[in-house]
Amino acid sequence: MRGADQGGAVSTHLMGTSVERQVGWSADARRAKRIRRQQFAREVQCARHLCERLEKWVIGRDEAGFLAQASREAAALARASLGGRLLRTIGAVYERCAERYFEGLRGSAMDAQLASWQDSGHSLGVKLQAMTSVARSAFAMRSMHEHCAATGSQDDNPVVSIRVWTSSTVDQIAFKYKDGSVRTWGRLESPRGAEPAPFDLANGEYLVQVSARVGDSTDGIQFTTSRGKSSIWYGDSSAGSDCTWTAQSGFHIRGFQSREEEASRPVPSITDVEEIQIKADNPVVSVRVQSTGSEVDQIVFGYKDGSTRAWGEAGAQGAAEHAATFDLAPGEHLAHVEVRVGDSTQGVQFTTSRGRKSAWYGHDAGSPCAWTARSGHHIHGLKTLAGASKPVAGITEIEEKQIQADPEAARQSCLEESLPVFLQAIWDISALDIESTTRSVCEKVLKDCSVPWQLRHRRAVALLRLGRLLRDAGQVDRKDLSDSKEVKQHLEEALLGAMRDRG
Repeated sequence: MRGADQGGAVSTHLMGTSVERQVGWSADARRAKRIRRQQFAREVQCARHLCERLEKWVIGRDEAGFLAQASREAAALARASLGGRLLRTIGAVYERCAERYFEGLRGSAMDAQLASWQDSGHSLGVKLQAMTSVARSAFAMRSMHEHCAATGSQDDNPVVSIRVWTSSTVDQIAFKYKDGSVRTWGRLESPRGAEPAPFDLANGEYLVQVSARVGDSTDGIQFTTSRGKSSIWYGDSSAGSDCTWTAQSGFHIRGFQSREEEASRPVPSITDVEEIQIKADNPVVSVRVQSTGSEVDQIVFGYKDGSTRAWGEAGAQGAAEHAATFDLAPGEHLAHVEVRVGDSTQGVQFTTSRGRKSAWYGHDAGSPCAWTARSGHHIHGLKTLAGASKPVAGITEIEEKQIQADPEAARQSCLEESLPVFLQAIWDISALDIESTTRSVCEKVLKDCSVPWQLRHRRAVALLRLGRLLRDAGQVDRKDLSDSKEVKQHLEEALLGAMRDRG
């Protein structure tokens, strides 16, 4: 009985599986049939439209007018995104279909077989090209994913917002980081203490100093950023002992260390801060020079994080005879400094990594000196002789710093480099459908038994001439899809065209 029961269970399972497969196959078959029906209706509609376009040549016998109208439309399409490729693809199909029609009229079996082999070889080449492009796209997607993961893991994930809850002491501190995560110190109890507005840090701004009043717990606290911006004072500013922690140069604060054995509310006494190195290279983004006619009074470097460094002093009146700012674009670095040096710096000029030069500041007297950053490095500061702070002491050397990739810029660059591969794959897959549909449309037009053979013959002649015209018009546009700039232009044009059509 047990064996019979097991056998019945197995039979029931197999029957259920079989029914599921039959239902699945039936659904797939219905879906495939619906798609074929839609494709057939699409081909018939295109065939009717093509016959209407050929009537000016076939029935009206206005060959010149037909070619003139086709030329104007082809020229307009060639200016569109990927228009040249589309014209060449459709024109080639028109030509092949017309030539095969004429070969069928001649009745040569050898010519017909040769044409069939040529069509099969061409179709195989198009399919192989599409498969290759898809494989390249998959590889590019994987490389881009790995690169983004690598750059993401290298990000220093700084603090972007701070919230502090207080009563008579600091009840809780919450740090929110760039990746959206949150860390807290202390614990809130009902009723909740006062909740001041959050202290937000701007992009590229870091937490570098914490000032606190500490006793048995944290009585009060204040935060300062790399740009010198300070929060309000949270809690009591007079109770407890005064403590201040400042991050080392090139580091920022990410958290606190406290006495774990103390109560979780209020915030336990802070004993130290957690620092992490700032991984952005913080390049020079602007150079300001104040000079008189004979020497340079002051040079000020402005950095990406908002900080500044100065050499020399400004004029006594607060402004100099010549004061100008040389701004660097995003991704541009200071790569070369040329000076005229005597007892002080007589004149100076700066050159960026893109070859752009500043004006010449100061005088051209003194001995010429020039410094160029090594490959992969940029100029981050100056070294001068000891002496008077005004004017700028004689520059003796530059301070270099290695250029480090910005994670966001690296991810954007990786995406732009992969765009040509993706667009080529999209085009190759689309070309398969375009050629197949156009071939079926031409067969319907040239095998239309509802019209005399003479009209079908004239349709073939017109189709052959139209195909050559479209191919010639498409030769004008030979843009290279391997260039990321060209690809971005194609995508922008396609997006604008789609927006205009919807509008």
